[in-house]
Amino acid sequence: MDKRIHAFMNDMHTLNAVTVSNWFTDDATLWIPPSQIISGKSRIQALFRCMFKRYEALRWTVLEIMPLSDTRCIFVSQSFGTIKGKNAYANHVMTDVTFTTGGLITNLSDFFKDTSVFSE
Repeated sequence: MDKRIHAFMNDMHTLNAVTVSNWFTDDATLWIPPSQIISGKSRIQALFRCMFKRYEALRWTVLEIMPLSDTRCIFVSQSFGTIKGKNAYANHVMTDVTFTTGGLITNLSDFFKDTSVFSE
C-alpha cells in the first residue's frame, strides 16, 4: 500500500490532470472540499485541471499511512501551496482512499485541518 500511495502522490506532484485521472476508475468518486462529491473519471480529470490551474505551486509530504484493508487506507499528509495571487500556506490533510485489486482508485475523500485558505 505504501508504494501505491507514494506513486500516486508523485503523480499528483506533476500537476497534470490527465496523469492524475489515470489513477481513477471510470465510475470513481472523489470528494475534495470545498468542491462537491463528483463521480466519473472525466469529471475527476476536469476538477483536477481546474484545481491545478489555481495554483502557482502545490506539493505534499506523506506523513503516515494507515492500512484499513488490502485495498483501503487512510493517509496523512502535509500540503504546501500557493494559490495564484495569494500567500503560501501549509495544511494537514487526511485522505481516505480505496483501490481496486488492480491498483486503480474507486473512492478518494480528503479532510482538511483548515479550509479557510480556500474561502479567501
